[in-house]
Amino acid sequence: MNTRIALIVLCAASATACGSSTPAATVDSGTDAGTGTGTDTGTRTDSGTVTDSGTDTGVQPGTDGGTATDAGAHDGGVTADAGTSADWSCLGHVTAPTATPSAMPVHWTIVDFVTGRPLMGVTVKACSVADVMCATPLTMGTTDAMGAVALTFPRLADRFNGVMEMTGGGTYPTRAYGVRFAADNTSSLQVPTAMEATLLANIAGADLDPTRGSVIFDVHDCMGAHAAGASVVVSTVDTHSQRMYIRGALPDTTATDTDASGIGGYLNVPAGATMLNATVASGGAHIGTYNADVRAGYLQIVVAFPAP
Repeated sequence: MNTRIALIVLCAASATACGSSTPAATVDSGTDAGTGTGTDTGTRTDSGTVTDSGTDTGVQPGTDGGTATDAGAHDGGVTADAGTSADWSCLGHVTAPTATPSAMPVHWTIVDFVTGRPLMGVTVKACSVADVMCATPLTMGTTDAMGAVALTFPRLADRFNGVMEMTGGGTYPTRAYGVRFAADNTSSLQVPTAMEATLLANIAGADLDPTRGSVIFDVHDCMGAHAAGASVVVSTVDTHSQRMYIRGALPDTTATDTDASGIGGYLNVPAGATMLNATVASGGAHIGTYNADVRAGYLQIVVAFPAP
């Protein structure tokens, strides 16, 4: 099950700068329905074979590491990748899950965002949203030479209403909100290195401020597909923050809504509690409100499905 967690752009945005002549590995965030080779047919510039091995978490462009059936999982759900108009038919009718979280295992594989190679020595934590500093994680572990770690923690069958944190092993410190899972309880997370995160900021015309954090959002529609035409406002941005949306695999600082990748974000957001408000750009229908805590020196990924 491959989790394409929202980091989209880095190498897909500038493959040459990452040392490759082809777009980078995809960061998937929907559910993959199995193992094999899938073909993305959306508006993203996919260069190469999409080899899916499980649940996607929904973020495009590039070459993703799981079967691109994208039927509902990790960080965000079904990835349709068909370039069609977003389906917002559920807005106003979404209900919150009523199940009680129970301890369930997840078999993670952490890989480099650009090269796809397994990352050894990455500390992976599952934390309550109330534990802002992730000081007392629900569980934690460290990846082995294959980039693998098994964790068991309280969650719902298809989602975790807490924070996943990845640090060490050469990664840029990353926190993921709204992560979803598929039935096989395996997930491959692609996370950026410090160099890749710096590249993303540079492409967007910014330098990462170590006293601030950054927020990437990954918007999905009612079918779980990456959603074009969504606008997201982050409540705590200021004049030092840099907004961007993805346009043709590149960060565009003039765009005001998502393309078919469903991805956008703000660099250099003040540290502290923040709120994301997502709406349909055409008509202003409310998609959802999402809370996150921005940590200085961290990338916060918020997977945004239609909310109650």
